[in-house]
Amino acid sequence: MGFTSVSSTSGASTESLSGLSLSGQVYMGDVAQNIGLYPEIVYWSASKNLGSGVHWSVSDFAINANARYNINSEGNVKPYVGAGLGINFLNKSKCLSPFSERWTSPEALHDLVSICLVAQNTN
Repeated sequence: MGFTSVSSTSGASTESLSGLSLSGQVYMGDVAQNIGLYPEIVYWSASKNLGSGVHWSVSDFAINANARYNINSEGNVKPYVGAGLGINFLNKSKCLSPFSERWTSPEALHDLVSICLVAQNTN
C-alpha cells in the first residue's frame, strides 16, 4: 500500500446558478485483495442573485475516506462497489445588499449595512 495515482474533477456554472466544483482523489493501493483505498477532498459552491438586493449562496468542503471492492470481470469494463466515511463543512448564507432599491429609500439610508444570515453545519 502507498501512493499510486491521483485523479481530479472540476465543474463550472450554469446560466441560472453560478457555481464551482473541485475535487481530488488519491489511490493509495489495496488494503486487502480487490479492496482499494481512495481518500478524497471535495469543494463546491453555488450562488444566485435573487433580485431586490438578495444574494443566496451555499458551499461545502468535504474530506472523505472511500473504499472500493473491485469485482473480477473480463474485458474493458471494471465494475466496483464503493463505500466511504467523511466529514462535511456546509455553509449557507442569504444576504440583503444595502445598495439595492429596497434599502436606499430615504428612510433606510441610516441602515447602510449588509444583512447576512449565515448557517454552518458540520456533519
